Amino acid sequence: MLSSTSRLALAACLAVAGLGQAAFAQQADSQTTVTPGQPQQQPPPPPSDTAQLQAQLKAQDARIKELEDKLDQLTTIMSNRVDRVENATDSGKVIATNPGPRIEGPNARNSMTFIGAAQVGFGAVEQKDSGPSAPDVHGGSEIRRARIGVQGTAFSDFAYQAEIDLAATGGVASAAKDVYVQYNGFRPFSITLGNVKPYTGLETSFSDRSNAQTYLESSMLSSMYTATGARNVGLRINTGGDNWSASVGWFGDDLNNNGVATPGEEGEGVHARLTWAPIYSPTSLLHFGISGFDRKVATDSTGLSQLRVRAQPESTIDAARLVDTGNIAFANNVSVVGLESAGFLGPVGFQAEAGQMDVERYGGRPSSTFDGAYVGLNWFLTGESRSYDPRTGVFTRFSPRANFSPADSTWGAWEVAARWSTIDLDADPNLVNGATLIGIRGGSETDYTAALNWYWNPWFRIMLNYVHAESDNRTNTLPGIGANEGTTLDLIGLRFQQEW
Repeated sequence: MLSSTSRLALAACLAVAGLGQAAFAQQADSQTTVTPGQPQQQPPPPPSDTAQLQAQLKAQDARIKELEDKLDQLTTIMSNRVDRVENATDSGKVIATNPGPRIEGPNARNSMTFIGAAQVGFGAVEQKDSGPSAPDVHGGSEIRRARIGVQGTAFSDFAYQAEIDLAATGGVASAAKDVYVQYNGFRPFSITLGNVKPYTGLETSFSDRSNAQTYLESSMLSSMYTATGARNVGLRINTGGDNWSASVGWFGDDLNNNGVATPGEEGEGVHARLTWAPIYSPTSLLHFGISGFDRKVATDSTGLSQLRVRAQPESTIDAARLVDTGNIAFANNVSVVGLESAGFLGPVGFQAEAGQMDVERYGGRPSSTFDGAYVGLNWFLTGESRSYDPRTGVFTRFSPRANFSPADSTWGAWEVAARWSTIDLDADPNLVNGATLIGIRGGSETDYTAALNWYWNPWFRIMLNYVHAESDNRTNTLPGIGANEGTTLDLIGLRFQQEW
């Protein structure tokens, strides 16, 4: 059917045509009319001129009729097209401009996008200066992530996501990742319920499917932030503006019980994060943030504490950890506070965080404190800047200026980066009570990483990292300071990453 605008346009065209015909007839009458007070006009034209004028009027009438017929035809064509558009809108559509196709319902109020990621890695290791009790670290290959899932909207104000990882990680095979429903009707607030990241720290809040992370792995500091789970089941409220973000939530354990085979009493607590970006544009950024949590520690079915902090040498090719507290005995509460800063000016950027964990213990055990930090620098050789969302305070998927296309002589984006990171998981390491070690010998480690990234497009990239790791650790053997578990590693890691 025609819209009111189309009907008005049709009426206007017909009116103009009618006025033109009337004006032409009036002009013909004026040629034979004598106005009082004016000089006598020439006598009427001879019959031959009158016949010529009548022929012109008849031709004009025919032309107007022809235009009216064409306008009727055009009206019919446009009406049919409007009907087809309305029918297409009513039945929805499929959009495949990105690797993951999106299905949309009428007026895009409902949608579903197929999402996922495949990350395939290879690594080589040289180990030296190892103590007699140091773990052996090997090279090899891995499927770091094999994600599949869906995300979308429902009735405009609801969003949802359900995703699983088919790659075995953290001792859990086929683990559920983001599984949530979100309500956005109270803008600028959003309410999320499900298994989600609680937003502690900067790099641990990135999407681990996208290319927002500069290095193969997050820094060792992230192992403190995620000791109670990288994702947790709970309720999170988010809000934000043009240069700030805030989130707060209550969370229990993660959907997979954080790899605990026989879980007992669930851990729970409050997580919060606040960020501010006093400088923000597509080519410049200065970001600050503070975050943390306070939680009751989970236990297994026998009542033993299930709080454990451990870190790999920023490579997951081998499962070995160079620093590891083991399950911290008699722990009943854990809290974390972290500070963060990041920024960029054109293609050059930085990112840094520092955090501290405090563990309250009972049974005559002292409270324990651990800390960590990192500083990283990056430079896009092809001139791009990182992508940042001020309303969530995190870096997001990056897009090259020109995608990789040899046919068009374009080669994507190239980035170089370097990072220093450290962690200390020792707490009163030589404190004993009789024949019992009541301090914690988790060890300390410092890593130096150099990275080269090649972004073919926003969805595919190749990553190459070199990591030099130095650890200092002792076993829990008593009496004495324990056996040397320290070691030095040089690692090379290569990864191919495709997202959809």
